[in-house]
Amino acid sequence: MSCACPGSPNLFYLGAAYQITRAFTLDGEVFRITNAEQDARATMGTLRGTYSLSKATAMYLQGSYLSNSSQGWHSLKSGGGGTTLPAGQNQTGLMAGIRHAF
Repeated sequence: MSCACPGSPNLFYLGAAYQITRAFTLDGEVFRITNAEQDARATMGTLRGTYSLSKATAMYLQGSYLSNSSQGWHSLKSGGGGTTLPAGQNQTGLMAGIRHAF
């Protein structure tokens, strides 16, 4: 999550992974960011499945949902212009890709 906000935000998170088969791992995280000065909060949940094709290559599919408080303006995408949501709006995102380690 990105934060373009003044003040001192606090970020809390918890994550876990479970290897379902030798090739398939399921993992997830929950993030919570608070900023008392701005009365802004956001909670994001992420779930990702990773399938290993070899020791160096894996495919993954990830989904996330972000819930902002009425004063929260966080987004799933970090950095760059035009990525901040209007206050109070929520966001859903999906990402798929192939990861290769050299």
